[in-house]
Amino acid sequence: MATEAKMLAALDRASNTIGKKRVAQADPAKLCEYYKEIRPLITALLPLIKKIPVYGAKIAQIVEFLMLLADKVCPAI
Repeated sequence: MATEAKMLAALDRASNTIGKKRVAQADPAKLCEYYKEIRPLITALLPLIKKIPVYGAKIAQIVEFLMLLADKVCPAI
C-alpha cells in the first residue's frame, strides 16, 4: 500500500505541474521542460495505471508510446 500511496502522490504532483502551467500557450522548449519535470512521475504511475481493470494495460501502452514520442522530440532529457 505504501507503494500505491507514492504513486498517488506522484499523480497529484504531475497533475499539479501541468495544471498550473499554461501548457497550450507554451513554446516547444517550454513544453519539453514541463515534460522533463513530470516524466519521472509518469513513469512511477505506470504500474498503477496497469492495475486499472480491463483497460489499464492498454492505457499504459498508449502513455508509454506518447512518452517515447516526447523523448524523441525532447532528446536532452
